[in-house]
Amino acid sequence: MMITQPRRVSAISLAQYVDRCMSPHYYHGIAAYSVRFESTVTSHTQITYATEGILLRMLIDAMKGDEEAINAIHKYTVFMIDEVHEKTLNSYIILFLLCMFKGAKILICSATAETETLKRYVQQLGKSAAALHVHGKTFPVKEVYYEDLYPSAPAELNSSFFGPESILERCVLVVQYLIDRHAHASLDSTTATGSYLIFLPGKQEIRTAISLLNMTERNKQRDGSTYKLLLLKCYSGLPDDSIQLLFDAPPPGTIKIIFATNAAETSITIPDVTIVVDSGYCKQMMFDTETGYYRLITKRISKDQAVQRKGRAGRVQKGTVYRVYTRTIYASLEAHIKPEILRCDLSSSTLVLLTAGFRIEDSLFLDRPPVAAMEAAYRYLYSLGAISNSMSPTSTGIHLSRIPEDPRLGSVLLEAASRGILTPCAKIAAALSVLQNEHSLLSTAATESPGQQEITFRGSQGDHLLLLKILNAYAELKEDRTIREEWAKRHRLREQKVIEALQLADKYIGLLTTLTEVPNAPKSSCDWVLTNATSEILLPFIKAGLYNVLRRNSSGPNVTYSRLSKEDNSEDILIHPSSCLKNSTNRFIICETILSTTALYAYICSPVSAKVLTALFPHMLEVHQSHPRKCSIKY
Repeated sequence: MMITQPRRVSAISLAQYVDRCMSPHYYHGIAAYSVRFESTVTSHTQITYATEGILLRMLIDAMKGDEEAINAIHKYTVFMIDEVHEKTLNSYIILFLLCMFKGAKILICSATAETETLKRYVQQLGKSAAALHVHGKTFPVKEVYYEDLYPSAPAELNSSFFGPESILERCVLVVQYLIDRHAHASLDSTTATGSYLIFLPGKQEIRTAISLLNMTERNKQRDGSTYKLLLLKCYSGLPDDSIQLLFDAPPPGTIKIIFATNAAETSITIPDVTIVVDSGYCKQMMFDTETGYYRLITKRISKDQAVQRKGRAGRVQKGTVYRVYTRTIYASLEAHIKPEILRCDLSSSTLVLLTAGFRIEDSLFLDRPPVAAMEAAYRYLYSLGAISNSMSPTSTGIHLSRIPEDPRLGSVLLEAASRGILTPCAKIAAALSVLQNEHSLLSTAATESPGQQEITFRGSQGDHLLLLKILNAYAELKEDRTIREEWAKRHRLREQKVIEALQLADKYIGLLTTLTEVPNAPKSSCDWVLTNATSEILLPFIKAGLYNVLRRNSSGPNVTYSRLSKEDNSEDILIHPSSCLKNSTNRFIICETILSTTALYAYICSPVSAKVLTALFPHMLEVHQSHPRKCSIKY
């Protein structure tokens, strides 16, 4: 059977746990995992834990008639879609496609699933369905709300007091209260207390919380405290060695505290967790189809999520959940999480469905995608040359669908391969992929307190070439663990991210070499301006990111930018402080992402000239005759 998981960390940890449990009775390797570019599956494997993208790729290839994929599908007698309450876009498409296969047995699982809705949906697709409630072994979990901890101040416990601005302070106070209460009562030289799992909205809040606790505990150590804290992080994209630390028992006299995003809400069972601290918030990425911006918002969790977080404390022993909000707030939470299909960019999903013979607007999903989001996806795919006027996939689109990346990065890799510059572009693309929403290979300390040690990796050529420079410098070091660790520390780089990017780049290169019919890039008239205007390495990124080309606004106290696709300077986009162009005044720049947080920020930026833009896009851009150094989109 194959069991899907929404996250890589869940697929790996569950496969390893199940294999350990079953090995004494069967053989090692009976359970294995398959994630992007990595698999432990063998011919003896009976249970495969896979990320949703793995099964989706298998189903799409099978729909296209790929014999190997069809055989792989028929190898499994049961497909189990786990954690369906998370309502990911991939899980929606997988469920739709699996129902197209005759004979496929499907299990749809979650502790908080909308059972009747799912049952009606599967029946609508022609499958018989039955609901089965499995009463697994659980342990009691005591619920403690904020008013239970601080009963003397009821007047302060209003909705504004529990806003996202003060959530970090409240959570750290609760954790310190628990440490002080448990430390002297339950720690001695041979015993360790149960571990804590702290749910915070995002990675930045996790780093800040750990920093605050470290500072507090250093002061306590000076006062004679003998216990120690083991502070760990848990979020999507965590390196394998860091994942294992989550499950290891702490040394005697140590309290293990895990700070997690909603990645730890489901599928991960950490046996020694007895205390959960729930902030009541999560971060959610929203795609605005009207503006083209991504908005990273901090929002209240749903009741489903609150129940899942509570359950982390009662998996193998009794526990307690401390909700850092009131009973009234809990009662007001939405029942279920908002489906991803209603709030994300649909371009990648639209393309893979087209290559399998389905139009996204005609496909029957649990929730219908917004019309504006579908239209935006088609426009973007057309701009990449992935679909024709009739919305059929082109040869470029078919190649893009085989690359397990966003169509934009896939387009970069295809263009780079056709120009003979795949290796450097693959490294930059890999760095962008592993960074996700972090935007810099520099450590948090380096970005928050820049100093002399990071000057080596600064420059005016932009962030794309900066990423390449870092990866090349690391790769050229002697293969000595100590030397590389010291080098990364000296330059305040996140070494694990550098290693992941280099490994991913090699996999990109291997994949692209198997695509023997990579489309040839047309001869561009911009070749003659390359040496003076920009590096050729940037051309694939510029070509794939036309709608993220920004022009400098002509007025205002600060240097701001607007997208070139806007007729007037109607936007005030700032270059994010993490960029090496943060103090730049370039007329034109290209960025990877425009994200709306406290302001509009452009991330991963590089300069580009008007000449290069008009040479690359002569059918869309024109040079102003009165201002030859300016250009705009032809409307």
